[in-house]
Amino acid sequence: MSNETVMMLEEKIAEEKKHREALWQTLGQRLDQEFAEVVKTYAPDLASQLEASQAKLAEYQEAIYEAKGLIACPHCHTYNTSDSVFCIHCGSLLKQPQSDTGERVCPHCGAPVAQDHLFCSRCGTRIDEVSETGSEAPVIPEEPVHEPSAEMSDLPDWLSETSRDEPVMEKTEPQTHWEGPGYDDMTTLLVDESMMSEQEVLRCPICGEPVEPGQSFCIHCGSRIDDAPVEPEITSEPQTAVCPVCGQPVKEDDQFCMNCGAKLEPQAKQVTVEADPLVCPVCGSAVKEDQVFCINCGAKLK
Repeated sequence: MSNETVMMLEEKIAEEKKHREALWQTLGQRLDQEFAEVVKTYAPDLASQLEASQAKLAEYQEAIYEAKGLIACPHCHTYNTSDSVFCIHCGSLLKQPQSDTGERVCPHCGAPVAQDHLFCSRCGTRIDEVSETGSEAPVIPEEPVHEPSAEMSDLPDWLSETSRDEPVMEKTEPQTHWEGPGYDDMTTLLVDESMMSEQEVLRCPICGEPVEPGQSFCIHCGSRIDDAPVEPEITSEPQTAVCPVCGQPVKEDDQFCMNCGAKLEPQAKQVTVEADPLVCPVCGSAVKEDQVFCINCGAKLK
């Protein structure tokens, strides 16, 4: 028998031994999975070593994820980026939003919220109805107690008691302007122009923040991504010169209306249509174009 034949047979023996070891390893794994209690009873030393080895593997893998800036979802154990508030797989809250500066934040999406705002401008969550905030409950003012005046004390007993039982109607002035919180403290959602490209950007249908393709939930507000088209923004129409007779738009240099033939005087051509002020469709409070939710009643604007 030649040396080449011997070497070839030795290589086959080595390969067969590796294959046999792999089969034993697979068999041991299946036995450990199906008969874990039996393995612990008949081979407690090996079972404890396997558990310790598995714990080390999990510890090393967790260290790798932390080095990459990833955090595990406590619900489904999917790893998310460290700046994510909600899990991209199941939508669960990853961590309780907190502010390093001590300012007030939304307990649902973590966006800053002014002290006088009742609703979050990003996700529309009512701040005082969420139990996870840990903040004090809203103070309910006590009803004022009406003390009898000096004039009432001079009246007879039977008349003063009757007047005391009747409710006192207070005169209230009609509200002619909105007295809600100011807009200076309003946190608006600004989209960086550098993020805009010629390609269409997939955005969350609730908060409007950019989302990655394939995500099941928005990492900013936790809403489910159903590829729902975002409603067009509320914009005001530009001022346009119109015909004073039929109301159709006309050009500045037109002498006659192209729709009804009326002669256009210089003053008539200057008549413009003023854009209607933007208001909340639910409570009627004044809103801005870049608002997503009304800060007075929490209604969704876009």
